[in-house]
Amino acid sequence: MNLNQKKKNVLGNTSEDDTKEENTSETETTFSIMSEEVTVDVELSEGIPADSTLVVKTLESSDEDYTTASTLIEEVLKAEDATLAVTGLAVFDISLIDANGDEIENIGEATVTLTFDEPILTGAGVTVFHIKDGDAIELGYEDMTWGDNYEGIRSITFITDGFSPEAIAEVGYSANTIDDDGTVTITKVTATDATYEDETYTAYLNITFTVDVSEMTADSRSCSFTLPEGISPPSSYNGGTLIGTDASGKQAFTYVYVEDASGNWTVEITFDSDYDFGSNNTVDCYISFWATIDSSLRQDDDSLKVKFSDEVTLDIPASKITTNDNETPDNNISVSKSSSGYNAATNTITYTVTVSSTKGTGSDITLEDILTASGVDIASVTLDSVKYYDLVNSGWTTINETDLTNTYASSFTYDETTGAITLILSELTVQDITDYYGSEYVITYTVTLDSTDVDISGTVGNSVTATSVSTWNGGSDMESSDDTDVNVSVNLLSKSGTANSDGTITWTITVNSSGVDISGYTLTDAMFADAVGDISVSPSSNYTYDSATNTITFTADGSTGENTSKYTITYTTASNSTLASATVATENTATLDDGGSFSKSETGSVNANNGSVSKSFNGAETSSADTVVLNWTSTVNIPAGGITAGTVMGDYLGGDNYTTITNQWFTYSQISALLDGYTTSISLGDTDNTTLIAANGDYTIEVYSITNGWESYSTATNAETFTAFRITINKDVTLSSEGKITFTYQSTGDRSAIDGNSVKSVAYKNTFSVEASSTLSASASHTEYATVVKTDGNGRVGDSEISTTTNTTTSDGTITWIVKVFVPYGCTESYFTVTDSLPENVTLTSAKVEISGSSVTILENNAVLSVAYLNNGKISGSNQNAGTNDQQTVVISCTE
Repeated sequence: MNLNQKKKNVLGNTSEDDTKEENTSETETTFSIMSEEVTVDVELSEGIPADSTLVVKTLESSDEDYTTASTLIEEVLKAEDATLAVTGLAVFDISLIDANGDEIENIGEATVTLTFDEPILTGAGVTVFHIKDGDAIELGYEDMTWGDNYEGIRSITFITDGFSPEAIAEVGYSANTIDDDGTVTITKVTATDATYEDETYTAYLNITFTVDVSEMTADSRSCSFTLPEGISPPSSYNGGTLIGTDASGKQAFTYVYVEDASGNWTVEITFDSDYDFGSNNTVDCYISFWATIDSSLRQDDDSLKVKFSDEVTLDIPASKITTNDNETPDNNISVSKSSSGYNAATNTITYTVTVSSTKGTGSDITLEDILTASGVDIASVTLDSVKYYDLVNSGWTTINETDLTNTYASSFTYDETTGAITLILSELTVQDITDYYGSEYVITYTVTLDSTDVDISGTVGNSVTATSVSTWNGGSDMESSDDTDVNVSVNLLSKSGTANSDGTITWTITVNSSGVDISGYTLTDAMFADAVGDISVSPSSNYTYDSATNTITFTADGSTGENTSKYTITYTTASNSTLASATVATENTATLDDGGSFSKSETGSVNANNGSVSKSFNGAETSSADTVVLNWTSTVNIPAGGITAGTVMGDYLGGDNYTTITNQWFTYSQISALLDGYTTSISLGDTDNTTLIAANGDYTIEVYSITNGWESYSTATNAETFTAFRITINKDVTLSSEGKITFTYQSTGDRSAIDGNSVKSVAYKNTFSVEASSTLSASASHTEYATVVKTDGNGRVGDSEISTTTNTTTSDGTITWIVKVFVPYGCTESYFTVTDSLPENVTLTSAKVEISGSSVTILENNAVLSVAYLNNGKISGSNQNAGTNDQQTVVISCTE
């Protein structure tokens, strides 16, 4: 049993519903899922279908599987040591589900990491159990990380060979499990200065004690003492075994902190069997730990006093207790600040400051806010309101709202020289209210800037501080601060563009996002004249449009005399981009001015559509033992701007290596099956069905002959083979809409070099490209494999001698061989048989079938396997298949 640290009980709120995460690639070895409380990462030693789903559910203590896990683990613990017990437990039901909704049983070895949003348990005496078939199997763990301050488990990693409920158990000793064979007398207790935070005192204690060992024997060397009520070691120590020393520093004993049901702690000590007491009747020892000291031990003078015995008392004066700046044991204070941002229409910034306390502030509150301005000037600061609230329901609800604006209006001051806002508020006190959480003041005030410049730009910063004096320790200062910065700017104009699939560009101009008065302003955009269709202006009021000058003038509303509307102007222009044209951005500038001192221009930029190329491999057909026919599709997408003269499009086997490639070619019949369809005309696929005519010289077709190099397709002969073709466009062409040309064709691949030994595969690649001012291209590839490849466990092929001491064996002399069967693409047979005759004096111990990463192990002769079968060269469905062995021959069959 792995006892490494301590106890506690389980996860807080758990999810009632299974949480799922899906993958979509063909096979996968890694899966991950995140729920509200835990993230589960699984790494498998063997791949499984990646459309499998990882499922995790955190079990409640009321769940039957949780109860079963607890019971089974207790049985294992008691069988090892009757004093052991489960002191904390978290149980997770993890599974992998296939596409049919069935749980995957055979997953090989899985490395599982659980990472918790909040630390769980306590991290002491931790181990992991796998619950299976009515048994708790201890897995231990590979790695574990703690939460902050060693409080609980943040993450844990373990290895398992299957999924069922997985339990994280904390193992400790039952309280009062030892007999006291000696008497412990505490002689001295010292402590560091204490700290107070979040209602808790903490100090590092050193406890010196003497043990009467006169009655101890070789078999009875235990004793214990109880810590005073209100003194607790870190909860992570509970049940964990620690090492202690005598006064000389020599290792003398082990000890365990044990918490009883009332929250009191006992220190159980067992002297080491080889520790020599000598002729002494007593041994002086000490232990040290970070102690939590309950606030009930606080005295009237605010000191802490802890009685360890009639003779020993620990006294920590208030002067040796450190508190946070904004909290003491008696009081606390907190301040926060927010802003609505700069209001360009009113040239103002409104701030909200909240001063709150859950324990009362102990005295009146001084609120000071220092304003700083950069690039702008502050004209005035005005108090808007002061309101008081009581807080209930953990602070989420405010009640008893009281408007105190008039009360504090006269004491609210702003110093223009220092930028200081000052306000004195009455003490916040604790109220006798059901579910009381605290009380607060909410203060709002407005800063007005000294500027009428519509192009204003700058920053207003401030830092607010709330101070008061606590009643603790004769009066202790408390302070809380917050700060915020506000950017001051007016957003009057922006412009952007979007390239559309039809080759057009949609332009968007936004005027007056800040909501200032723009009556009399004009917007000028030269591209208004190029608009295709209407120019849209929203809202559709208080403006005029002059097409002669490409200008929109914004007018005042008749009822207000102003125009503070935000306008959005959209329109569409044609794009001049042609196929594979240079990707030069189309730019468009709009200018807004007030006819006087203000003028601002914004330019939108769009990389318009210049077409695209795509290419795909569409399967292989075996034509002979040494060759394979490869199917390809290439598509050219043409923008509405059309094609410029001189544009070249074509396919190149081997890409840039088309002039030297030897393992792939076009036969004459293959090249003619494609190009004969383009010898008279080429349709460009737009809505007007624009067509190029060969007789008019609109284009020319060439092929690259292995013997003759580039030549006109019209002169090519049946005796030649080819590695490329290209079509050159000889005229400028404009389309009515986007167009498309799709080429579907075949090539021949040479697979004669594949021998299954030194050469196990051959790869074929080709590239389709379009060249004009720039180049568009796309590539696709295919790999042919040997039908059968045999290797040793290290992947080596050919003849080899394997020693039972090499890396391909285990320590018991097991030797590993691997047989790989590659099914040709397009294979229509749905069965195969693999037979392997083993060397003399070699006995088969096990075999495994693996298809697309999923594996099934042959456990015994004539074992029935559930293995996917072949369908057109792909693995699909499931079937019953038998694997057999006759000691020296392995036969694995996949049949219909």
